[in-house]
Amino acid sequence: MPVTNLLQQRFIWHLTRFCASTSRLNETCAAIFEEADLHEEWVAHRVATGSEVAAAAAEFHAWIR
Repeated sequence: MPVTNLLQQRFIWHLTRFCASTSRLNETCAAIFEEADLHEEWVAHRVATGSEVAAAAAEFHAWIR
């Protein structure tokens, strides 16, 4: 379980006093986490081959959209 789920759970609790299930948060956010992982891998690969970070990130966003 990503630490992000625990942070989200705490934030939801702070705002609403509702205890959201971390497994449900993980289900809901899995696609977002996957996209973030893909972004990180893409940028790291492109930077290793000589690209600038900003250009690699822009290239990824153009590709994913």
